[in-house]
This record gives sequence, structure tokens and C-alpha cells, in this order.
Amino acid sequence: MPDAADRSRRDEEAAASTPPHALTSFAWTPDIKTAVAAAFLLQLVLVIVVAVRNYWVLTPDSISYIRIAKYYLEGRTDLMIAGYWGPLISWIMAPLQLILGDPLAAARVATVISSIVFFTGCASVFRALHVSRTAFVVGISIVALTSANWVVTLTPDLLMSGLLLLAISRILSRRWASSRSTQAAAGLLGGTAYWGKAVAFPLFIENVLALGALWMLARLASPRAVVRAAFTTLLCFAVLAAPWVLTLSIKYGEPTFSTSGKIAHAAAGPSDMERYNPYRRVYHVPDPGRISAWEDPSRMDYNYWSPFESVEYAVHQWRVLWSNYRAALNELADFDLLGIGVLTVLAGFLLHRPWRENLTRERWRWGGLSVLCLIAIHTPVYSPAQRYYLPAMPFLIAAALTTVEWLVRGARSRAKEWRIAGLTLVIASFAYPIVTDLPSSLRGVSHPSVHAPELARRLDHVGLVGPLIGVDNNDGIYVAYHMEQPWYGDEQRVSAERILGSGAKLLIVPRRSPHLADLDGLTGVLRDLDHVLFESEQEAASMPLKTYEVLSP
Repeated sequence: MPDAADRSRRDEEAAASTPPHALTSFAWTPDIKTAVAAAFLLQLVLVIVVAVRNYWVLTPDSISYIRIAKYYLEGRTDLMIAGYWGPLISWIMAPLQLILGDPLAAARVATVISSIVFFTGCASVFRALHVSRTAFVVGISIVALTSANWVVTLTPDLLMSGLLLLAISRILSRRWASSRSTQAAAGLLGGTAYWGKAVAFPLFIENVLALGALWMLARLASPRAVVRAAFTTLLCFAVLAAPWVLTLSIKYGEPTFSTSGKIAHAAAGPSDMERYNPYRRVYHVPDPGRISAWEDPSRMDYNYWSPFESVEYAVHQWRVLWSNYRAALNELADFDLLGIGVLTVLAGFLLHRPWRENLTRERWRWGGLSVLCLIAIHTPVYSPAQRYYLPAMPFLIAAALTTVEWLVRGARSRAKEWRIAGLTLVIASFAYPIVTDLPSSLRGVSHPSVHAPELARRLDHVGLVGPLIGVDNNDGIYVAYHMEQPWYGDEQRVSAERILGSGAKLLIVPRRSPHLADLDGLTGVLRDLDHVLFESEQEAASMPLKTYEVLSP
């Protein structure tokens, strides 16, 4: 009998000579199960190490999610409902805070859970796109290594992306047009993704309509069957989304599924006035019980605008669309060194002939439409972060790997060598960001929030407790979190009048701040606390955050 190595070699040779459109979803053979289990265990080990190594790393966003989870435990209905943040990750953290007794530990466990959901969502998309066995194993391994970098800080992007990908994989499934259970699963998963992050609300609807149209265009089901499937999917989506939409609408007094889009659009406004988040631009007092107004910025005084207000604003909106479109392509290209993923996913969808017939036979091409939906949803607003484009990752990987197989299938000679060379190039391109970023994540990144617990301890030890502010930085919010004191925000310039009028007790800036000389000059307004908090100048210099006491007027 042939041994396992012979069977594996024959399988690889058969896959190399088989057109991608003939590659249906593979069976869960023992070798595939072993590969997936190995990738999953690798990811789990990496994300746990990264989570532990970056235990103290916080962002203003992560503080908001952690605090909201605390409000759920306390039953603070006035504070736990926030239109800017999806509730799901806080719902996950709340019982974990109760069990573990440490909000940061709960947050870290939540990041691990999010990475598992993302891994599962990517695997489901690979299967739905009918990639080859080789592409599946390589793709899921890339996902396992890449996702570890995204658990350095707590955000809901991995969680939302994984749930959304699980939903989209059901729409891509060959059973979607005929199976009520598949349609219901797609809708319920899409609704859960909306709980994770509000952008999933329009993005899921966009995918249902766009992919549904592609179903009809590819003539894989009758228009009536597709319309019925889309209706069932959206109905099940509405079942889960409606309670949260109703809750937000009652709180804000108008139909609301989220306030984040409106705020992100405000931040992308014309420069004729200040448009950025007020909590970073003006001293203010957050609602009682909150650490920061960023926990729900929905009622802050943003300078909202509309492209319909004037010709100038309309022109600015077009500039935003064009700028964000280019930025989105750059963010997608950065998922691999050479930008192979974004090139192949868009070209694989748009640039081929016969177009309809290829889409009918080759499901991997459909991923380009979901990527275009993702780009379209982010172009009108302020969206500067690569994590916003995480739902595109499996489509980029699948397109790059399958394009190699598609290109070499017509090779009359040395097809195997060309296939190996192409796959090596793709793997190396996607491996580059992993090689450059993962080591620092495993060691623990350098971040101002890492030093906040020690500074908070020292301030508490000497009895200096009270509201905090900053100047042109947000680092003090981390100290405020550990001290459980309110953060009154920061402003862009040094002003004795504004500092005294803020009502804050402490002012915190980076020790290398360009405003340091100006702050040191306010001797009647601020007191340098280095000599109070530290025993020597050398010890003070080792703390990247510098603290001043705001003197009473």
C-alpha cells in the first residue's frame, strides 16, 4: 500500500493540475484537521503570550469598553448604554470581570476570545470560496500568525470581523439560496456582528444586497429564490439588531443604530473650524461616574456638517471620498509587502473574461465584491486605521493564493515549479508584516499606558488625588483610569487661564513634550511634582510621564 507521503504528493500534483473552478470545498480529511488544529494551537499560544506581555497596554477606546462592562455589573443604565460603542465586547468582559476580579485580566481574555472568533470566520470564508486544500492550509496559517498582532490592545475589530465573516460565508455558501437554516444563520451572525461594532450594520446589509445581485447575475439561482433568501437573511438580522436599535433610539430621542458614523463624518469635515473630537480639544467635565467623556462622546459639541450645505462642502466631501479611497487601498495593500492581496482580489473580480461565466464557476472571485463593499462603507468618513479593514484579510489571502493556481493551470511545462515559485512569493509577501511586527508584540510594545499604574500608585501614596488634564496629549487618561479619577481632557496650547479654569487637580504630559518649558514657566499656576514623587532626578527621568499639581487660583 502507498504510504502517507505518496498519497500527499499525488494530492498536491492533482491540485496543481486542476483548474481552480473545479476545486470544490474539500473534505475534512485527517491531514486537513491536523493542519487546522496546529494553526489554531499556534494562534492560541501566540495571542496568549501577546496578551500577557502587553497586559498593561491601554487605549482610550479600551478604557471605554472596560468601564462600560463595569457599569453593566453595577446596573448603571445611565452609563452602560453608549451609542458610539458596540456592546458585545463589554458584555463578554462583564462576567469575566466578576469571575476574575480584575478588569484588565477580563479585557485580555476578551481579546483571546476575539482572535478565536476571527480565526473561525476566516476559515469559514476560505471554505465558502472553495479554495484548494493547499490554499486553505497556507491561508489559515497566515491568519493564525497575523491575528496575534491585533490583540496588543483591546478593540472589537477582531470580534466584529470574525462574526461578519461567518455571516458572509453563509451568503457565499452554495446552500444560501435554497436553505432556510443557512439564510437564518447568516442573518443572526450579521446581527451579532452589529452588536460587536456598529459599522457591521450597513456593511452586512450592503453585502447581502451586493452578493445577492451577484447570485442572480451568475445565474446560480432564480431571482425569486435570491430575493426570498435575502429577505429571510435580513429579517433574521433585524431580529437581533432591533432591540439595540430601539434601546439607542430611546436614549437619544431619535431613530439611531449608532452615533459613531455621524461623529466620524464630523471629524472628516472642512478645516474652516475645529472638527476633531472635543474631548481632545477642550477641557470639560465628563458625566458623573465616568472616567472620560470618550466613554460616550455622542452628546459632546461636535461641529457637524453636510455636503449639501454649500458648494464648498460638497467639493470637500468629494475630496474626502477620493482621499479615503486611496487610503483604503493603501491600508489593504499593507496586509502584505507587495500588495499582492488587494491587486489580485480586485483584478480577480473585475478584470477577466468571460466575466459572468468565470464568476459562475469560480467562487473565489466573489471576494472582491465584499472588499469593495468594505471600501465603500469607510470612504465618506474619518477612517484612518488598518484594523477597520480586517474583514478583507481572508479575501486578500484567498485571491492571492488562488490566482497563482489560476495562472499556472495553463502552463504546458514546469507547472509544478511555477506553482511553487508563485506560492512562495505570496507566502513571503504576507509573511513580511508578520516578521516585522510579531517579535515586538511578543516582547511587549512600548506605550505610555504601561507606565500609568506606577505613576498612579505614587500619586495615591502621597495623597495627590483628583481630576486630571493634559496639554496636547492624551496620556493622562491612563493614569486617570488607574486612579479612578475623571479625565477632563486636554487642549492644544498652554494657557494659564484655561488650566486654572479646568477644575483639574493634576496635569500630566510626556516628559519630552514640546510644551514642557512653557509649563515649567507657570510657577504660580503649576507645581512640578518630580521632587514629591521621586527620590532623585535620575528616578524621575526614568518615568516618561511628568506630573504637575494645579494650584488653586
